[in-house]
Amino acid sequence: MTVDDFAAKHRDLVATIHAWDLDSSVSLCAGLLLCPVMHAYTIALEVLIHTIGVHSNGTVCPDVTNIVEMLNGLRSFIDESDELPRDVFVVNVMTEDGNRRFLTGTWETSEFWVQQALDTLRLAPETAAIKNLRGQVQGLLDFSEAALDRNGLARYVAGSVRPVADAELPNKEDLARAVQTVRLEADYLPRSLEIFTSSVEEMRKTGSDRLGNSLLERHPFLRVSSSLVIWALPTATSAALRILVLRRMQETGNMRQFARALRLVQEHLFYDDLLGRSEPHIHCDKHLPPPPSDLRWIRQTAFEFEGARVAHLVLVHDDLQDAIQSGLTSFNTSALQSLLTFQTHLSRSVVRLRYGLRREGMTIIVMGGLGRGFAIPPFALPPNWYQCTVHLSDALALTWLERAWLSSVWRVKKDVDWLRQRGLHIRDEEMTSGYWATGGQSDVSYRWMSVFQLRI
Repeated sequence: MTVDDFAAKHRDLVATIHAWDLDSSVSLCAGLLLCPVMHAYTIALEVLIHTIGVHSNGTVCPDVTNIVEMLNGLRSFIDESDELPRDVFVVNVMTEDGNRRFLTGTWETSEFWVQQALDTLRLAPETAAIKNLRGQVQGLLDFSEAALDRNGLARYVAGSVRPVADAELPNKEDLARAVQTVRLEADYLPRSLEIFTSSVEEMRKTGSDRLGNSLLERHPFLRVSSSLVIWALPTATSAALRILVLRRMQETGNMRQFARALRLVQEHLFYDDLLGRSEPHIHCDKHLPPPPSDLRWIRQTAFEFEGARVAHLVLVHDDLQDAIQSGLTSFNTSALQSLLTFQTHLSRSVVRLRYGLRREGMTIIVMGGLGRGFAIPPFALPPNWYQCTVHLSDALALTWLERAWLSSVWRVKKDVDWLRQRGLHIRDEEMTSGYWATGGQSDVSYRWMSVFQLRI
């Protein structure tokens, strides 16, 4: 969805915004993003900030009740949106200068992907360009840490995910402090933050920007005058950092080296952390066909679990060049571009494991990269064979929750299949990871699946 798409569907709202003063209205909405009680309205506040940046052209200074009235009017928009905020409001990454906090917004496991970018960047040689990039990345993280500390936002504090009947307002002191936090004197703006700053003139031209890949998400600071800069989108820290790293790698001709280093980092996590924490197993790699030359972006392995089942794990690496062009909310389509080769290879792998070993099992596709999803076409799934697609971040989280995570995934998939046979379906089930609570023998969603994701 673009800002223009949103504006076309909410003409009355845009007419009201047109009379608003940009400075005060953006400051107020950005300040609300720093308040945990407003977390459920993250996507609506982000859309409002984008819309204000494009359409506001007046002198009316809205107050918080005006904003909340708009948010309540956008309840159906929020309910229909797939961009629900994460259940954790503040996350943390580790840098060479210590831990740094930032807001999650609607970005999935954003701290993991930022950490991946930081860890990979540490492997780069200390050239002038890399040193400058590290300084800019650290500068934004330092600013975010100071801003969240000023507002008393601790690591891993939770926030509400779905709106209630009426938006709960933050108290006046908290809101005033948050608004002051996002307003910066231009003369004191750190040089490291200049790269993350855009102008009002640039913002006016972003109506066609797609949310999730917008100018403001790449440059979350907005220079509204010669004396004032607003931290207009506090929830964009993770996106701005990842995109900056990728673009700088492209500009300096280091994209191939960075992509190779990221693959090494993630293959270490895949083989040593993800598989190393699994229960003792016997490898079955000899039953897997060799990967074709045009599928060099995948890695796969297979092994026994529970003594009678087979786990077929496939790690897929992202095309970082395409991620820059299409944005972090786009999907990697490499499998579709090599459709026949991909389907044939995975189908051969599954058939050999299922019938060669005469055992039931599952294929788990683990998505690497820096947070994008993958478009995975269907492939052969024999009887008693399941398929699950999960981000590397979520797969690792499952190993932290439970050592026998493969058994947990197996039971969840089996239960989901049993429910489907009886007419009960889970929406977007392939993107939902879960674990089996052995004490109560019940299916517990890893993402705390709501009843709204079930249909009959």
